[in-house]
Amino acid sequence: MAAFDDYKYRLAARIQFLREKEGLSLRKAGMMTGVHHNQIFAIEHARTNPSLSTLCHLAEGFDVSLPALLSEEESVIDNPQYWFTKIAELDAEKAADDMQPRDASRAGERAGDAALTHRTARHSTTRTEP
Repeated sequence: MAAFDDYKYRLAARIQFLREKEGLSLRKAGMMTGVHHNQIFAIEHARTNPSLSTLCHLAEGFDVSLPALLSEEESVIDNPQYWFTKIAELDAEKAADDMQPRDASRAGERAGDAALTHRTARHSTTRTEP
């Protein structure tokens, strides 16, 4: 039998995996399961011990059985290779986002607006003769 902390971390990883697999934010997962999003966050980070009622809501909301949610059997998400792959995917996404060109047309608009403001201010000043 696994130690209590092992169960807690395994449950945390499974809940987060199920939520991310569905592409849900914490708030949407909360609405779908009936569990407050702050509670889901705390469970995903192994900061709390969910009640049986909460576990049943999560299992029902994610359409898995309670035994499957609590199973000791090693799953894909318990495999360290999964996490290395997940981190590599996130790094690749960030690198791809960093490579995207910034919206040059917006920058040009701002530069054009500044030049127009400068020209307008220069021409709108009136000289008064002494």
